[in-house]
Parts: sequence; structure tokens; C-alpha cells
Amino acid sequence: MFDQRWQQLAKIIVQHSLELQPNDLLRIQGEAIAKPLLYALYR
Repeated sequence: MFDQRWQQLAKIIVQHSLELQPNDLLRIQGEAIAKPLLYALYR
């Protein structure tokens, strides 16, 4: 089951920290340990 805390953290990173807008591109990469966060960022 997917932990909603990863989704909340991804939302903060994308909307607040990076201030991404629609049609902006972002390259996501990381280690295997960060897979839950990377997946949340991708979604």
C-alpha cells in the first residue's frame, strides 16, 4: 500500500519548494532507497 506521507511530501516539493507550473519539465533521479518519494514525485 502506498503511504500518503510520500504524496504529501512530493506535493510540498513540487508546489512550494520548486514552484513548478504546468508544462514545466523536471528530471527525477535518485537511489533505490528513495524509490517511494521518487514515485510520488513522478505521479
